[in-house]
Amino acid sequence: MAPAALWRLAEPPAPRGPPGGLQSAGVGSNGFPPSQLRRRRRGRSSAEHSNDTNTEDLSSLENSLSPWEEWFICKEKELRARFQAQAMEAMHKEMEKIKEDEEREKKKIIAAEKHKEWVQRKNEEEKRERERKLSKEMAEKAAKELKKAQSKEKAREVYLEWLKKKNTEEVQKKKDEKVCLIPVCHFKKK
Repeated sequence: MAPAALWRLAEPPAPRGPPGGLQSAGVGSNGFPPSQLRRRRRGRSSAEHSNDTNTEDLSSLENSLSPWEEWFICKEKELRARFQAQAMEAMHKEMEKIKEDEEREKKKIIAAEKHKEWVQRKNEEEKRERERKLSKEMAEKAAKELKKAQSKEKAREVYLEWLKKKNTEEVQKKKDEKVCLIPVCHFKKK
């Protein structure tokens, strides 16, 4: 707002008439003689008159106002404009807030979806890891069982070999004993 207009807001303007508030004869409340006002009104074209009926009513109303009333109306217009600006600003802020809330909700939904996908991938990965571990454990267990079975088989073979050897030795020993039991003299006669 211009500095010159600020002083107008602070206090109502002084009346236009002569000192003491009395109006001189022949001068209207707006400062123009009534004959001049009539001439000004008559000077309009008929097209303007038909198009601007409301404007003329307003201007004639404004022309008949006192300076204090003009000041008061000016203040009211300024207040109305200020309130409208505040209302517009509040509406814009509300719309921005709604927009931000919608964006936040979209981001929440996207984040929830991403988290859900991440949890699903993590669970699948853990499941594969468990299956891999189980498979590895089963393979190790099978390898141990095979090794144990092979070891048992080898021990059995060693035992059978030993038993066979022992039996062979016993048979040999018995043969040797039989040979020893035959008198030596029998051999000499021949």
